[in-house]
Amino acid sequence: MVGLIYVGWIERSPFVKRYTDILDSENIQYEIINWNRYREDSIFEGNIYTYGEKVNHFSKLASKIKPMLNFRKYVKGIIGQKQYDKLVILTTQTAILFPDLITKYKGRYVFDYRDASYEYLRLYKSYVTHVVNNSVLSCISSPGFKEYVCGKSPIVISHNMKRSSYEGRVTECKKREDEKIVMGFVGVLREYDYFCKMIDMFGKDSRFEFNIYGGGDNLDKFIDYAAKYDNVTFYGKYDEKDKDNIISTFDMMCYNYPYTFGNYPAVANKFYDGLIHKKPMYANLDTYSGKIVNDNGLGISIKENDLDTTQKIYDYYTSFSAKEFEENCERVLRNIIKEDDNFNEKVRETFTN
Repeated sequence: MVGLIYVGWIERSPFVKRYTDILDSENIQYEIINWNRYREDSIFEGNIYTYGEKVNHFSKLASKIKPMLNFRKYVKGIIGQKQYDKLVILTTQTAILFPDLITKYKGRYVFDYRDASYEYLRLYKSYVTHVVNNSVLSCISSPGFKEYVCGKSPIVISHNMKRSSYEGRVTECKKREDEKIVMGFVGVLREYDYFCKMIDMFGKDSRFEFNIYGGGDNLDKFIDYAAKYDNVTFYGKYDEKDKDNIISTFDMMCYNYPYTFGNYPAVANKFYDGLIHKKPMYANLDTYSGKIVNDNGLGISIKENDLDTTQKIYDYYTSFSAKEFEENCERVLRNIIKEDDNFNEKVRETFTN
């Protein structure tokens, strides 16, 4: 039996399904142990153990230490009883909590790396390398992580894109010709000051509508801040099943994050949404994903502190070739599918050998 361990909540982590789909296809039994930080009680349903202890996602690290140690105790109790044959250790945060499992299951676990955080610290980066070296396979969600995830074991890219989304993708880019350009954002709202700058930027330019879908700890503050603009609208939290319809109302995807150590190398779900729905992306040229958008003709990437951003976006949108953009999306998607096939093959080999 395979055990999948994740310090987060699987309902908000679609990448977990990448592994369970392969396990299901091979009729391999597995159990998932995860932590729902919105629950107060722990439950076991089907083959899923869910630890419950409330913690604010954006609270200080010191306040999270005791709950994390409680989760570790919960997991250790289950593993001691179950004695899984192999593990999938999902994210570095999980790996840090279980250094003993890294040793015990050496050569018998898959390491899934999702986010950069403290790799600029030599000790932290050394530990990541240690986790990679002891794994049978390590998977990264962005080529930008290759700088931090390196070692003796094989490393493959695991894209945050469902194959069903690719098969049902939009093939035509419908370009708006004569109305306001609808810039759409969908996802979790973070980085309060940075996002307020974007609200001001689009709110002050009547050629745009800025439509924002998603929740976050600062949602009410964002709504209050944007109230002064008639062309900025917050729609709040959305159901995942409605996301395709929401994106279809956009002219462009706001795929823009501020430069930070963690943001720089990542590739977010919005990148794939733009490709699948054929929506040009507005990205930050100071990030790795912004360079991908720029180099592959997938939209427009602008430096974070540019003073003429909306004019450049407007000039781009009114002049870009929808046909050429479609071809660029399809070319990038073909490469993603090729890498996705490789991921599926390598993970399947790991579980079946």
